[in-house]
Amino acid sequence: MSKTSPLYTANELYTSICFDCANELFEENKYKYKDEKIALIIMCHYLDLFFSDELYEKTRDNANFSLGNYAKLLNGQQYKAKNFTTYLVTILKDGLKTIDEMRENEEAKWSASDLKNKTYVLQSVGYDCFTDEGYTDGNRKFLFNTMADYLTDDVLEDPHKMQRVISLVKTTLQLDSIDKLINIELRKKIPDNTLIKSLTDIKDKLERTINSSASENGLSAKGSGKGGRGSTTLTNIMKEMGENGFEEIKVNLVDIKLSKSYQEIAADNAKALFDELNITSDEYAHMVAVQSQEMITLQDKIMKLEESVRLQKIEIKSLKTENENLKIELEGDIDGDNHNK
Repeated sequence: MSKTSPLYTANELYTSICFDCANELFEENKYKYKDEKIALIIMCHYLDLFFSDELYEKTRDNANFSLGNYAKLLNGQQYKAKNFTTYLVTILKDGLKTIDEMRENEEAKWSASDLKNKTYVLQSVGYDCFTDEGYTDGNRKFLFNTMADYLTDDVLEDPHKMQRVISLVKTTLQLDSIDKLINIELRKKIPDNTLIKSLTDIKDKLERTINSSASENGLSAKGSGKGGRGSTTLTNIMKEMGENGFEEIKVNLVDIKLSKSYQEIAADNAKALFDELNITSDEYAHMVAVQSQEMITLQDKIMKLEESVRLQKIEIKSLKTENENLKIELEGDIDGDNHNK
């Protein structure tokens, strides 16, 4: 059924394509275009259903994603009276949203702890290492939370270990996805034992890969870089004091980071990391683009802060003038009272 389409009102809202044929067309388009999202948009066009990027991103987190599951979610109140024409008009008015824009909108809704881990990873690594378009919102949340647990002082100081950790975390996501597929199959009335065995074999191989990589590189997931080795170092203590709102340490950190010696060390470390990563021209161009955008954002913040400081100085000057005038008036009143007496 297409309850919001004017095309099928004379047919009691039933489309001209049956359930089985719709699913078959969906699978054919997935194979043809090698893209699930494109296949879904095509089916929404055929059935005159509303297509929502946000809803698709949420539903594809489910390993059991299907055309039917997506169509059921369109019964929500927020999609009432929306059809494929609504989607087309939105594109014509606002244009297509980029993946980065959609991610930014979705990730802004994450919990405080999830956002904290994401920020910690981005600041520690220096760039977003999970930009693959195939990652769902849930995938990225899992990746950042898992990555944060591996960023101990040893990892942060060793570029090779950092790359091993990124690879290990991605493999851990694959393992988690296999676990979900196994659980889905086990919940069926008649599980496919051949499929379960195949998935279990893949799971065993992934676990061996993770354990081998962790053992060879001396990696462990403990404390998000806040515990274990290095937890009592000056750097870590200062970091924790800053996180706990100790204002004085924040001033000290600013002074340190602006010092010439700190900047020279940071430049040497950045160069060493760059040489170690052996970054391709495309990867370098992407990093430059991201950093350029961050620079623009930071410059905007600086301009706003400078304007705020300027306005506050004017207000302080005005208050000082008022205070001086008030003081003169009070002294005049006191002298007048004494003269009368």
